[in-house]
Formats: sequence, C-alpha cells, structure tokens
Amino acid sequence: MTISHINKITYDYTAGGVTTSKTVEVTESDGAEINLSHPITTDSSTETTDIDLLGFEFTLKAKAYSTYFLLTGFDGSLYANDSSSGTLMVALEDGIPYVWSDNSDGNFPPGAANKLVDGTVSLAIKPDAGSGTGTPGTITIKVLYDPE
Repeated sequence: MTISHINKITYDYTAGGVTTSKTVEVTESDGAEINLSHPITTDSSTETTDIDLLGFEFTLKAKAYSTYFLLTGFDGSLYANDSSSGTLMVALEDGIPYVWSDNSDGNFPPGAANKLVDGTVSLAIKPDAGSGTGTPGTITIKVLYDPE
C-alpha cells in the first residue's frame, strides 16, 4: 500500500496594502508512516526536566522521506534518546512546525534537512527555561518512511 504525505507551504507577503500569495508543495510517497500526537506536561518542580517518550524507534534516518515535528504549549528541544547523552534533533518553538521532505534529495523547504537520527530508541523533549512548571503541551510527530 502506498501512503502519501503532502508538504505544502503558502507564502503570503504584504507590501503597500497588497498581499501576494504563492503556494509550493511537494508530495512524497512510500509504504509506512508514524503518526504520534502525545500530551505532555513540564515537571512540577523543575521546568527543564526531560519529558521522555519511550517506544519511538527509528533505525535508519535515510529511510525517511518526509517529517513533521510540532510542539505546542511551550518551547523545547527534541532529542533522539535523551538530552544528556543523546543527539539534538531539532529545537522547536511553541506552535511552529518543523517540516522536511526529501524532494528527490533536494530537501524541501530549502534549507530544511532530515532531523531523524540513526539508532533512535526513544525521544526526549527538554523544555526551555521559562516554560514554567506543570505546563501542559502536546508533541506531534509524523514520519513517512520506507518499511523495507
């Protein structure tokens, strides 16, 4: 079964009271996907304590063709495995998604890259200082990949 993910970005630019719009999209297709949306809460006493997400495993980042990462509720960094010995994947601002598509090795949008890490066995979110204690949020992750 083929699954498709569409990465569409609309640029609206307003100057002199006139808005110019341009939509650019890339479609990626392959055989498997991960769709994760998980409620999370910062620690009740130390706001920067890691929030561990066990059970997310990804062996080879080269198998991915499209990714979407979104953190809502607070700013934080997403790590493969943990923030002390793991690898930083991406720093996320509250409500601003990080998107990437392979685009036949051209990377879309321009400047984006595949942030997945080989040998990932879990994820950790490290909330930024200023996130507050007991702050609710949600992490959303979508990955289109080759299951072979």
